[in-house]
Amino acid sequence: MCVYSNKEIGRPCDAQGNPLPPGTAPPPRHTANDDWSPFTNQGNFLLADFLFRKVEMSGSDIDFLMELWAFKMQQLGEAASSPFISHKDIYTTIDSIRQGDVPWECLSVDLGDTIPDDAPSWAEHSYQVWYCNPDAVIKNMLDNPDFHQQFNYAPHVSKDQRGQRKWQNFMAGNYAWRQCDKIYNEDPSTEGATYVGIILGSDKTTVSVATGNVEYHPLYLSIGNPHNGVRRAHRNVVTPIGFLAIPKAERKYDDDVAFRKFKPYIADYPEQLMVAGVVQNWCTKCTALPEHLDGVRGRRTREFMLTLVDTLSSGLLWDQYGIDSDVVDHLMAWTEKYLAETQGEACKDVIMDDIDRRGTGVYGTLLFPSRKTLQTMDRR
Repeated sequence: MCVYSNKEIGRPCDAQGNPLPPGTAPPPRHTANDDWSPFTNQGNFLLADFLFRKVEMSGSDIDFLMELWAFKMQQLGEAASSPFISHKDIYTTIDSIRQGDVPWECLSVDLGDTIPDDAPSWAEHSYQVWYCNPDAVIKNMLDNPDFHQQFNYAPHVSKDQRGQRKWQNFMAGNYAWRQCDKIYNEDPSTEGATYVGIILGSDKTTVSVATGNVEYHPLYLSIGNPHNGVRRAHRNVVTPIGFLAIPKAERKYDDDVAFRKFKPYIADYPEQLMVAGVVQNWCTKCTALPEHLDGVRGRRTREFMLTLVDTLSSGLLWDQYGIDSDVVDHLMAWTEKYLAETQGEACKDVIMDDIDRRGTGVYGTLLFPSRKTLQTMDRR
C-alpha cells in the first residue's frame, strides 16, 4: 500500500509543460533509421566502429590506412577521398556524437593570483578537472526507457500488509516528502512538477591517466526516482560525471595547512568513524539511534560532544550516544602533542582554531576534528 501527498506531484504533461488528461498514453519514441550524424553515412559509422571499438587500431595505423585508401581512390580516378582524414578526424567525430553518453569537458583549477614568490611546487601547478554537464546527464536518465514502471514520480509512504512502513526506495523516505513540501510552499507554481533528487558520491578509488601520471578521484551522480532494483542492476542509474585531479607534493608538505585545504580529502564511513570517535553503525552527523535513523535526533556538534565526554561515563557514551571515548581521548592527546612539538604552542593554537572552522574539504568530506574537541564537526 502506498500513500501519496495530497498535492499534485509528477503530473503528466506534454513537451511544452501543459498538463495532460489522466490516463493519456505517452507518445511513441521516434528514431530515424537513416540518421547517422555526425557521420556522413552508415558506412563511415561502421568503419569508425570497427577501427575504434572492435579492433582498437592504433592512431598511426589508422593514419596509414586512410592514406592508403585515398591513394587507391586516386588510382581509380574517383573524386572521393578516404572516409576520414586521419585518426584525429575519427576521434573528433566520435566525440561529437550526441546520442547516448554526454561529452566530457575540462576545466583547470589553481591558486590564481594568491601564489607567493616562495610558493612550493604544488602551488605553482594547474590541475585539471574533467566533468560532464550534469543537466545533460540527468536529462538522459529521465529519458531512459529502462526505467519504465520502475520509476517514482512523487514521494510516498509505502507499508506492508501489517501496516509497517517499508524503507525501500529514495522516494519512499521522509527526506523526499519534506523537500517537495518545502519547494511547493516556497513556490506554488511548481505544483504538478516531478521532484528529482540529486545524489552525488565519490570514493578513494584513483584513476591513473596514461600520460602525465595524474591521478583522479571519480565523482558519481544518480537520481532518486528509479527503484532500487534498477539501481542495483547498474542500468545507467549511477554515472560518473567528474574526475577530480589529486594534487601531489613532497612529503614535507603532508601537514601543510594550505596544501591540506587545497587537496581533496574523501573519507569513507569507517574512516569517518575513526576520525570522529563514533561507534560502528551510528551516524557520524547526528545522534539518531542506529536501529531508528529517521527518529528523534540531534546534531553531533563539537560543543555537544565535548559536554558529553566531560559529563558521562564511557559506557553511557557508547550505548546511548555512539561515542567511543577511547578513540576521542587518544586523538585529542596525539594531535595536541604533535602540533606542539612540530609547530610550537602559539602556532598550534592557530592551526587548531583553523581546523575548528573547517568542516568540509574542497571536493569531499573532511571530518577532521579539533583540539580537546576532537569530535565530529557539525557538517549539516
